[in-house]
Amino acid sequence: MSSYWVNFAASGDLDGSGLPHWPAFSDQAPNVMHFDEKSSARDGAPNLAQLHALDAYYAWRREQGTKSP
Repeated sequence: MSSYWVNFAASGDLDGSGLPHWPAFSDQAPNVMHFDEKSSARDGAPNLAQLHALDAYYAWRREQGTKSP
């Protein structure tokens, strides 16, 4: 995990030499990184419904912040 952080801080990209590729998360490809004996990105985000609820909440908050009083 720390190698990913160092790569991101240095280059803005998580991936680096010798590390499994960490793909971006999207609704079309809901891959999440698992760190274990064979670390890799795998299908199926846990709590996907909760992630959508948070996205909707923050979209609503941003909308509220842009409205004039």
